[in-house]
Order: sequence, then C-alpha cells, then structure tokens
Amino acid sequence: MNRALALAEQAAALGEVPVEAVVVVDGQEMGAGFNKPISSCDPTAHAEICALRQAAAYLNNYRLSGATLYVTLEPCTMCVGAIVHSRISRVVYGATEPKAGAVSGRRAGDPAALMADNQLIKHTLGWMQTEIELMTRVIWAEWLKEFDRLRASSLSMMKEIATSIVQISQQTVKTDTCKTDTHKKNTCIIIFAKYPAQNMAKTRLQPALGSNGAARMAQKLLLHSVEQAVATDYVVELCVSPVPANPCWQVLDLPRTLQWTAQAEGDLGVRLLTASQQALNQYQKIVLVGTDCPSLTAQRIQAAVHQLDQHDVVMIPASDGGYVLLGFKHADESLFSNITWSVDSVAAVTQQRIAALGWTLAILEPLHDIDDPDDLQHLPSGWLDGHAIASDTQ
Repeated sequence: MNRALALAEQAAALGEVPVEAVVVVDGQEMGAGFNKPISSCDPTAHAEICALRQAAAYLNNYRLSGATLYVTLEPCTMCVGAIVHSRISRVVYGATEPKAGAVSGRRAGDPAALMADNQLIKHTLGWMQTEIELMTRVIWAEWLKEFDRLRASSLSMMKEIATSIVQISQQTVKTDTCKTDTHKKNTCIIIFAKYPAQNMAKTRLQPALGSNGAARMAQKLLLHSVEQAVATDYVVELCVSPVPANPCWQVLDLPRTLQWTAQAEGDLGVRLLTASQQALNQYQKIVLVGTDCPSLTAQRIQAAVHQLDQHDVVMIPASDGGYVLLGFKHADESLFSNITWSVDSVAAVTQQRIAALGWTLAILEPLHDIDDPDDLQHLPSGWLDGHAIASDTQ
C-alpha cells in the first residue's frame, strides 16, 4: 500500500485521478501502475489493469494465483472482472468508493458476489484495519470531494492537491521506499553510444534516409534509449565516444541525472568488458544496452533486471542474431573476448560461453534493432514522420 501511495504524484502530473495499484507475490513487487485513461486515451487503463498487465508480463502467465493486489481506492466493476479472471488471491484497498466501487457493495448479482462465490479464489477484501489504512481512507475521501469540485479547473491546482496528499501520506505512513531506493541504486544501466554525427552514425540507413536523415534517426534512437533507461529509476551511465568533455554532447540537452564515462580504446568487446568491470566495483547488477532498439522500453529493462534476482545473466536477443541487452552480476572476459561482432552468431556464441561458465541464463523475447533499411518497418508508429525515404541524398 505504501508503494501504491508513492505513485500518486505521477498520476496527478498527467491530470489523472491518482489511483495506484501494486501486485505483490511473496513480498516481491511483480507489477505496478497508476490511473492513466486520459493521458493514454485508453478507457481501460485503470491502475489495477495496468498493474495486472505488468505483473502478467513479468511472470509470463495470465494467471496470478498467490498474488496480492494493493490499490489505494476500491476497484470498479471492470477491474473486479479482471481481478477475478487473473485469479488474484487477495485484494487490499485503502478506501471505499461509494459511487463506482464494486467490492464493498452487496447488491444481488454484483461483482463482489461473483468474487465471494468463486471457489477458485479466496479473497480478503476491504482496507486493513490499522491506523495507517484508516488514515489513508480519510485522506482519499477528502481528496475525492475536492477532485469532484475542481475537475473543470486547472491541471496545476489538481497537481497541487495530489502533491499535498502525498506529502501528508509520507508524513504519516512509514514506507519501505528507502529499501526500494537502495535496491535500485545497486543496479546500473550502461548505455553505449556514439555521437549521432552526419556520415558517422547509422550510415547503413543512408540508402533509405539519406545522410541527414540517417543522422537524425541515430539521434532519435539515442534520445529514446536514454529516456527509457532513465524512466526505470535505476542509475544510468552513458558510456560515449567521443569523450564526455567534447562540446558536441552539450547540444543534445541530455538529463542531468546521467553519469558519464568515456569508452575505452579497443574493439567493442574490450569496451564492454572495461565498462562492466569498472561498474561492478560500485554496483551489484549491470545491464549493457545500445541505442539501436526502439522497442527496448523501461518496462522491458525493469523485467530484465528482475530476472537477475534468480539468474546470473539475462539476455534480450536481437532478431539479427546479436543482443540488445545483456545483464549480469559478474563479468567474465570470455563473454567479450575473441568474438566477431556485428554478425548473426554473437548471441549464440555468448550463450555458449555463459553455459561453459556454469552460469544460469534467462533469455527474454527477441527484439528488432534498426540497422538497415529493411529494419525501418519495425520502427514505432510515427517515427518516420519527417523522414522522406530515399529523398535526402546529401
């Protein structure tokens, strides 16, 4: 419940009703979400649905037996239906919702009756009867009254109210955010990047996009990769060429939270190994990524990091035979030395060497890199807007 309350500001910043949900299995967070039907233009994007989707994707199972769903406000009819189908074992909510809540009601045929009668699921419904949950209920009741009155007013006022609620909650509820922050500070995402200069970056895309278009695409891929990595809340290191002090990097206006390092001299294997060994002196988990894969989202990076709780190494292969992500808790020279890079055997060779070390490996769903003109079909919708295919020949 404390983790759910901590997401309130994110929902409010998007102009949403700040309802938040977290799915937990055996004390470990499997999925989390906040209300975002307005910002995502998706009427089903309630906090509970978002959390259930993320947990199911992480566990690779649409059944969530044994899981507990914590949500700050009583679920609605739609969400109760999803909870029943997911086989969630327990629901804990912070406050009742007298208008649309579908758990506390006892009308004939209502979803609460469905949950109660379903023998496959044993539910514990209602807020936990402690001082914390009672206080949460009061806070939410007051906020909902204010939200109804101010719905038509400015977003800034709505955000101010939600922020005040978070501050009150943080003052009155002892959370485990310190533990979560410590866990995330033990993980470092290292992005390997070179400056997207014309005729230096993504040159294989020039037949389709021209030299200017290829450079612009390289820059877009770099900015997207940084954005997704930063969104994970893990430490993010940008390992770059040319060196960080080069003035070219200043024009990109990258986040100030980034840590910067220069790529070592040598082939790609030497650069990867050097950066990994240096980072492991400070962090427990290292994740290496490039800037070629627009499908490598924050959620996929987080799911990969979670795999390192049970495995020594995690890999997201690339459809061309390489890999878009490699995460580990130990670095061995054999993973990076005597490898022919940029060929379709890189992932397979790396997997063989991991097996030779006796390490466990989690392999996630392959994704597409954007290297050649044929790869442009795998770009997200709208990414080619402003790029005239084969029209820029500078």
